[in-house]
Order: sequence, then structure tokens, then C-alpha cells
Amino acid sequence: MSTISLLHHLIKLALPELHRTRLKSLMATVEAGLTGVSVSLTALGRALSGPSYIKHKIKRIDRLLGNPNLKSERQKLYGVMTQWLLQSLSLPLILIDWSPLTADQSQQLLRAALPTGSRTITLYEEVHPRKKLGNPKVQQQFLRRLQELLPPGVTPIIVADSGFRTPFFRAVEALNWHWLGRIRGRDFIAWTDEPKQWLPAKSLHARATRKAKCLGKALWVRINPLPGP
Repeated sequence: MSTISLLHHLIKLALPELHRTRLKSLMATVEAGLTGVSVSLTALGRALSGPSYIKHKIKRIDRLLGNPNLKSERQKLYGVMTQWLLQSLSLPLILIDWSPLTADQSQQLLRAALPTGSRTITLYEEVHPRKKLGNPKVQQQFLRRLQELLPPGVTPIIVADSGFRTPFFRAVEALNWHWLGRIRGRDFIAWTDEPKQWLPAKSLHARATRKAKCLGKALWVRINPLPGP
């Protein structure tokens, strides 16, 4: 059984309510994405297997991508994949980041991914207009939707870059998850035993070594300080 056939079979078992023809088209599109040169609508259509004319293949992709039922089923499909990937991991690392989806950066991708060696596997993702980039409400809603996908008993460690601020990490803590964030050089920190003595984060650079070490518990950001986990 081919990889695509196996995936088709497993999804059909996990989500029997999915329309069979739509699932078949989805699997054909996934296969086209793996074998084609890009994942644009026309490129996917050209890469579809079968004897149909190219214009009919492109139309098939167009119908699938515009299908409102598929859009409403995305959460279920993400859920199935996440359950499979995380079912044996009680404390998985999950990377969350924003990245531009279009050349003009008008559309931004918010993505949660599982690191696997030198690559990552997407667990869940959303697309938002640029004006929503870094929006706290969008990010908190994203975390809640991600929570719905996780298997029972899984407590992730969320890893995020310096673009995520303290409201995001507070939302992570509210879910009883762990987090690891990167501090910007212009940020300030204070050791918990000296909470009124704020130091620039870049002052810690001189204490950096090739080996990771704990420097102690600290507060992050002078306005509305966040204790480190």
C-alpha cells in the first residue's frame, strides 16, 4: 500500500463522516503536492495523476480549494494528524511563529509545528491579514484551538521567538503549559530576589558560554513583569 493510500485509509477510519469524494480529491491533491514543482493551484492541477485533460485537473483543484465544507473540516483533519503525531509524547516541543505568506507580506501565517530533526511538521496553522500580526487576541484564540487538538495527558513546551510578548506567555501559562521564549536585547530583566533592580537583557551576553546554564529566576519586562517559568 502506498503512503497516500495508507493515509487515505487511516483518515477514512478516523473521520468516517467526511465526504468520500472530497477526501479522495484531497488525497489526490496531497499526492500532487508531493510530486509537483510547487503547490499553486495550476501546478497542483498539472501534477494530478490520471488521463484527464489538464484544464479538467486544474478545475478539480479549484473546486476542492473553494469548497466551504473542506474549510469547515480543517480543524478535524488537523486534530487527527496531531493525535497521531503526539500520542506517544507527553511533553512535546511545539514551535509557534509568524511568517509572511505572500511576497508583499499582506498575508501572514501563524503556525504551530513539531520539530523532527532538521525539519518541522505542521500541527496547526492559520492565515491572517498583516494588520493582525502579533495581535494578542488572535494568538490567544490560536492557543485555545491548538489545545483542542492535543491528545489527553499531553503538556507541550511552547517555543516562541522574540516577536511574542508577555500576554502570549501568560496565555500559555493559563493553559498549564510550559514555555521557552527569546528575549530581545532592548528588553529589561530583574532577578526575583532584587525585583527593583532592572538590567538590560544584553548585559547577560558577557555571561554566555558554549554550555547552557541556569542564571537564576528573573522577571521579564518592567511594565507588567512576567516571572520566568
